[in-house]
Amino acid sequence: MRPGLHEFLSVVYSEYDIVIWSATSMKWIEAKMAELGVLKNPSYKIAMLVDDGAMITVQDEEGHVVRCKPLGVLWGKFPQFSAKNSVIFDDVRHNFLMAPKSGLKIRRLGKHTKTELQTGSC
Repeated sequence: MRPGLHEFLSVVYSEYDIVIWSATSMKWIEAKMAELGVLKNPSYKIAMLVDDGAMITVQDEEGHVVRCKPLGVLWGKFPQFSAKNSVIFDDVRHNFLMAPKSGLKIRRLGKHTKTELQTGSC
């Protein structure tokens, strides 16, 4: 688990609804979030979980075919979300290809990124 995860989500929750969107199955997302203590943390609430079924395949600027997380799907289905109040934190840049101004690339968790959420250096 990324150090500072619960503290980060607690701070973010004061200003944002939190959606966990993973490029995997709902079964895995639920299991991983439960294991990390994310779903029942008293300091924040998760608004929804979104799985890989909501991802789409697009061509990136270099011509590669990639799957991405189209925020427009959530914006269209849930009017309380929009480009004005949505941010994707992801270690894969093409996941926010459809809404690049709403994406913030973070480093993949490793020995040099352990404090990224704590220091705000993402």
